Amino acid sequence: MKSHIKEIAILVAALSISLTCNAETKPSNFKFVVIEHAIGSKEILIGNYEKGLHKLENARINKRTAFDIATGMCAAKFMNNDLELANVFCTKAIDEYKNRSRSNYQYLTSIAYSNRGIVRFKLGDIMGASNDLETATTLDKNEITLANLSYLKSELSSEKT
Repeated sequence: MKSHIKEIAILVAALSISLTCNAETKPSNFKFVVIEHAIGSKEILIGNYEKGLHKLENARINKRTAFDIATGMCAAKFMNNDLELANVFCTKAIDEYKNRSRSNYQYLTSIAYSNRGIVRFKLGDIMGASNDLETATTLDKNEITLANLSYLKSELSSEKT
């Protein structure tokens, strides 16, 4: 984790997810990220997605909270299998920071692209998933984005065989 990220801490562990591939359930090594200590994140991390969504939907959005809320909405919608809305909220998270150049913004934008790549994979948009995960690693080659891209490549190569 980057030490210069002062206001935002990233929490990953509790949202390693399982995806359905080819009509059979496989454990996944994708890592889906929510923002630690953000509105609704505690509920999302313990699996109470509806309560987390309720808190997020009633939260006051401003410039400082918009990324956190969009990321939380993306995660909660994804975990509730509302993939189209998850995609919308992941895109909102990307839009919050994508034109900022400081490395902490690039890191967070890479996380948002990584999350959206997972959503797109689940939607069956393999090209979109691949593009998002490649973009994520281009922005910041961190442990999360590299692992997610690697897992996608392994899934795609195993589907070919």
